Amino acid sequence: FFSILSAMQFESPLVLSAVAAACVAGVMLGLSTWRRPRPTCQYHVLRLCPGEDVKACLLRYIKAHNLNAVAVVTCVGSLQRATLRLANADRDNPNQIKTWDQRFEICSLVGTLGRGSCHLHMTIADADGQCFGGHVVDGNLVFTTAEIVLVQLHDWVFERQYDSATGFPELHPVTV
Repeated sequence: FFSILSAMQFESPLVLSAVAAACVAGVMLGLSTWRRPRPTCQYHVLRLCPGEDVKACLLRYIKAHNLNAVAVVTCVGSLQRATLRLANADRDNPNQIKTWDQRFEICSLVGTLGRGSCHLHMTIADADGQCFGGHVVDGNLVFTTAEIVLVQLHDWVFERQYDSATGFPELHPVTV
């Protein structure tokens, strides 16, 4: 505590002494001047095993733990099968999906999850190191592992609402 006070910049040593005395008096009187606020987020770490589906496992996890607003922090691992919706999908052609039955490294997984829905994108690399990515759909099966870190945002609820401009259910974040 005093090292924190000493590291702070004060106009004079007298001001430092007055601040320290006030803090000590508060502690002696049972007044807490350094209360730790309620955390606004919590991390969850999980490992998916061979054969598990990335999207299905994440949705099952957030449902089982009653998580309402989650973001993917990081993911590393490998796939034996990859299924992605490609970038040319739109309202009139929403299912431009491609599946590859081969091994890939997961280079990144990003997105949001909440209340039974998700919006996830993944970048993968093939045996030659060529990278590509897209929107995660069902059918991304783990080869060796998928090590995933999630962050739960306590003061939010992530809902999805249909957006007529895009033709897709889009994120509608709500604070609670």
